Amino acid sequence: YMEMKGQLRAKDPGVHPSGAGLKAAWYGAEIFGDIMVKTQGKAADSTTSSSAVSSSSTTAVATAGGVKPIQAVLDSIRADYAEDYFISGRGEMADYDPNCLFADPFVSFKGVERFKKNVSNLGALTSDVDLEITKWDVQDSALEAHWRFSAILALPWRPRLAAAGSTTHVIDSSRGLVVEHIERWKSEPGEVVKRLLRPAAKVPTNNWESFMANLSVGDAKGCWYVVSGKVALYTAPVVALAIAVHLTTGHSLPGLLGGSFLEVLAGTLFAAGVVTEGYKYIEGTGQI
Repeated sequence: YMEMKGQLRAKDPGVHPSGAGLKAAWYGAEIFGDIMVKTQGKAADSTTSSSAVSSSSTTAVATAGGVKPIQAVLDSIRADYAEDYFISGRGEMADYDPNCLFADPFVSFKGVERFKKNVSNLGALTSDVDLEITKWDVQDSALEAHWRFSAILALPWRPRLAAAGSTTHVIDSSRGLVVEHIERWKSEPGEVVKRLLRPAAKVPTNNWESFMANLSVGDAKGCWYVVSGKVALYTAPVVALAIAVHLTTGHSLPGLLGGSFLEVLAGTLFAAGVVTEGYKYIEGTGQI
């Protein structure tokens, strides 16, 4: 086991996360997942239930004074994959060391409970999940699963999360427990993150999808076209208030709403929004 552990650490990029930016993105996603699940009221029930099963199973083995054979652990890992465990969080993960190391190209940490919470949060925010195991590679004290998956994330622009790679489950045969869970991705992590800016739909169905589709290809004009109407709508009250105050007092808006900067900014955005909307209307009627 120790020899295999050393070999995996030597060659695996997941144990040494790449780039502070990607690491920050991972932690941000972890926090975002917690907030979204709490906001939507979707409790990660699978974390609690599977924790109970895991604890009871491990306790039963310890009480009996025995150690699960490698084949039984391998079967348990395969059963977790059948539940899409690392996307949905539904797997039992009954044969993992509580302090198992989890590593991927973004970050590494220890603790089964943290992993379960994260994947349960992910599962609560995904739909159309498609996980395919393309190959099983059984070694002396490890199982490497090659996979590819995709899922739609419950964000306003509904991007597709997709990647291909493999996960190596390192087993401590003396205890019959998985002690390392190491993911390798064929896709560059940065490219996966960039794809999250693009909506999955080829034809946008709402303003969010239109805006993010333009943003993902760097089309500033397209982004402005999407928001110009809202910009005109939201700046109109400020412009109207400023005009009313000027007409009645001859002064600028007072306090936090005041100052020539805010008035000029609101007026500029309002004018730009109205002109753009007019141009879009004329363009749409084929008059230019």
